Amino acid sequence: MFAVALITPAVAHADPAAADALAAEAEALAKAGDFVGAAGKFRDANAADPRPELLCNVGVAFHKARDLPRAQLYLGQCLTRGGSLDPGFLTAVRAVFAAVEDQLRTGDFAPIDVTPTPGGAAFTVSAFGPADVLVGARLVWLPYGRHTLHVTADGFVARDVDVEIASRVPQAVRPILPRVPVEVAPPPPPPVVAPRPAPRPSRRPAWIVSGATVALGLGAGVVYLQARSAAADAADATDAGTYADQIDQARDLQHASWIIAGVAGVGAAVSGYLWYRALRAPAPIEVAPTAGGVAFGWSTSF
Repeated sequence: MFAVALITPAVAHADPAAADALAAEAEALAKAGDFVGAAGKFRDANAADPRPELLCNVGVAFHKARDLPRAQLYLGQCLTRGGSLDPGFLTAVRAVFAAVEDQLRTGDFAPIDVTPTPGGAAFTVSAFGPADVLVGARLVWLPYGRHTLHVTADGFVARDVDVEIASRVPQAVRPILPRVPVEVAPPPPPPVVAPRPAPRPSRRPAWIVSGATVALGLGAGVVYLQARSAAADAADATDAGTYADQIDQARDLQHASWIIAGVAGVGAAVSGYLWYRALRAPAPIEVAPTAGGVAFGWSTSF
């Protein structure tokens, strides 16, 4: 008959009935000689309803199974948490605990001081079972060989730490867990702005320049006809003075008609460009978002 308990964090909703059933299974396994199975059932019973009377049974079962590292681990927890148990029973547990530690010190074992960061991190040891979860800084004894510590904590990246034990020299293991990186959401895609056509230029300047060009052309024709008339009058002149005056007038009018015609030609060119710009298809304006605002662009040809 076992009488003790296992260190387990308090559960939010204890289930005494389930704990009693598991403890009964553990007793049956112990009577059948399956002490490792009995230790596991006592551990599950304490997880369902933590009690001092269940705590040390795990350590006692591991001791009977000759699993000295886990017997030392759970018996030490029993002595820490079992102050309400029978004093005589606790005295017996202390004696067993001291005997276990003496065997560990003289056997092929070494004490490993595990201090994880963050301090509330939990870890398991490959030499133990996956249900033997230890929290915070702990001293564990491990047999010679290679072992792996699996360290976890909420909000941190889990980490495996290998420990090689080849002598009884104590070792310190200080695993540090990095925080889980915060995922930054990618920026939303820029809004798609449909190209919109540029406003069509007004036709008014083209009409004005065209009208002025036509007027200048007509004016050049009128002045040219006046020059021809002055030349005809000069031919009919009867004296030299009148002839010279008519010839000078005809020459001046002819030069004026050329100048007006030249200006009309320039006006025709300007008018043609204005009509081309007013009648051609408008170039689309492209709007693109940038880091500092919005960029505008357009394409055209001449």
